[in-house]
Amino acid sequence: MERLEDLAVSIPDRVKIYKKARVSKLIKDETGAVIGVEYQRNGKTETAYGPVILATGGYAADFTEDSLLKKHRPEYYNLPTTNGDHCTGDGHKLAMLAGANAVDLEKVQVHPTGLVDPNEPEAKVKFLAAEALRGVGGLLLDGTGKRFVDELQHRDYVTGKIWENGKVSILARFCHLCNAQLEILCSILSA
Repeated sequence: MERLEDLAVSIPDRVKIYKKARVSKLIKDETGAVIGVEYQRNGKTETAYGPVILATGGYAADFTEDSLLKKHRPEYYNLPTTNGDHCTGDGHKLAMLAGANAVDLEKVQVHPTGLVDPNEPEAKVKFLAAEALRGVGGLLLDGTGKRFVDELQHRDYVTGKIWENGKVSILARFCHLCNAQLEILCSILSA
């Protein structure tokens, strides 16, 4: 991204960066090749022609009826996500609508730990609780207060154990010896 920003400064007639713009359509020529985009910016619909590169994020925060998550991994559809609420698969959907083939959309990783905002415990988008929190002594406890997994295992293993445990609410407990490390980590994560 830094290189792109440099180019936008050094050759502004060839490279432009528009923030707060939303691509709504890929424009194709008579042969079906993508030659530009239609987008909304400042309340207007505009077009740009030239090479198109879609650098799109994930889709795990798409809770709409045509959600890619609902289509490809319906068992994950009702889970909260640690993806930002901007990860709605719009770029994937645009590309497929224009005729692109998609692969591996069923390969979705579930992160085992997320922080719950006590003011919004039912929010679908959670803040990622990184492995580092478990690495400094965090324990995962089941609904009865018992430890059920080695927290330092890889995330797929920990997630699997949570599924085996019946997807009940899991409490992460941090030992008092880890408080200083945890405070440092939380200040880094909240920055």
